Amino acid sequence: MVNPDLREFFFKAENESNGDAWTESFLSDRYNAMVDEREALRELQTSFSTQFNVCNKMMDEAEEAQKRAEEETYAIRSANERLRETVKVKAIEVLKVIGKQTNPNSVESQRAVKLVMSSFKSGDVGAMLER
Repeated sequence: MVNPDLREFFFKAENESNGDAWTESFLSDRYNAMVDEREALRELQTSFSTQFNVCNKMMDEAEEAQKRAEEETYAIRSANERLRETVKVKAIEVLKVIGKQTNPNSVESQRAVKLVMSSFKSGDVGAMLER
């Protein structure tokens, strides 16, 4: 099967050596064009490989940064929870001292101290602050 887009052409040389020179020149040009194309493909392959390695490295670095951020977030939340628990314990201790120092006959003072203590013990400090 012949490609219909290709055209036949004829070349007429003055003598056989001119025809051979033309054919040799034509083949040489084709060969050089193929060598250039092959070299361009090799460069493209090398470039692609380099870009692939760079992208891989960037993805690894991004994953590592995400992992560090998650670890840091966990550490901050843990520290926050420890601090909240410490504040809660200290506040209850202070409230116990205040409860002992308030007038035992003052029902309203005792009730307020008990309300604040129960709020701290349950962890519902927001409810205490609303009152």
